Amino acid sequence: MISDVDLILPLLLEEKQLTEAGKKKLEKLARQLLKKKPETRTADENFVLGYAADQVYDLEAAVTYFTDSIKASPEFEAAYRFRGSVLIRQEKFSDAETDIEKALELDPGYRDAKIDKARLLHETGKGQQALELVNTIEQEADPEQDFDAGLVMLKGKIHDRLGNYTEAIACFNEVAEEIDDDSEVFTQRALSKFFSGDAEGALADLQTAQKYGPQGHIAHFNMALVLLSFPDRTKDAFRFFERAFKKDQDMLKNYLSTANEFESERLYDSLKLRLTELKKLDDDHGRFYRDQLVDLLERKLP
Repeated sequence: MISDVDLILPLLLEEKQLTEAGKKKLEKLARQLLKKKPETRTADENFVLGYAADQVYDLEAAVTYFTDSIKASPEFEAAYRFRGSVLIRQEKFSDAETDIEKALELDPGYRDAKIDKARLLHETGKGQQALELVNTIEQEADPEQDFDAGLVMLKGKIHDRLGNYTEAIACFNEVAEEIDDDSEVFTQRALSKFFSGDAEGALADLQTAQKYGPQGHIAHFNMALVLLSFPDRTKDAFRFFERAFKKDQDMLKNYLSTANEFESERLYDSLKLRLTELKKLDDDHGRFYRDQLVDLLERKLP
């Protein structure tokens, strides 16, 4: 008799988008597996638990379950790859590299592990190598294979960080044509447009992103950043910055000190330039909010 684990595992390994019913089945199965003694769980069962933990962003638990899966089956290449993916998000890059390389050692043709390797190269500042690997992955793809939005998004992000804005926007355009209700796609394209000098296009994309995703403090900051380019939107820019910093007082300082050097410098330079432009304005229209904005940015910029 086929078990529930056997039924759902192929979908998880291929990272198929689960329906709402599928998500509920995964949650129910995870609850059942948690009732078993840890030492009695199989590699597949621990893998399912790791996947379920990852879905609710419990990354520490996910690593633990994938580790238990590997202990039960030391040649389970997917467990290494999935643990490596989680470790990338935890910014434990050395450990992630070890896992991804192990997955590729066990299965040299493991496409998803290659994509994670490209993501790791991107996150560790090796953008050109990451781009070369993505291009290789695309060349190796089966022509009949479905459009891989995740891979094209990654390629766009790599181009963006390399300053190749035209290429980045082209990638995000491809994804937007296939997936037109994902806030991340429009946000990423907005930022590439903004830093390439297209503030109007960036504003339109951020307004679209607002329709499809939660608007937290980072989204508020991005909107404020773009609105700085419009002299008649000073009040709006101030209000969005105010909301962003109310949620996280040190968000700008923390970003500038931890982000990739290229991304940190382009944001800093953009804010400094706009601050200088605001100070040069001497008309009385909108002076109150302009002065408020200048004061806020001077306090927040290191």
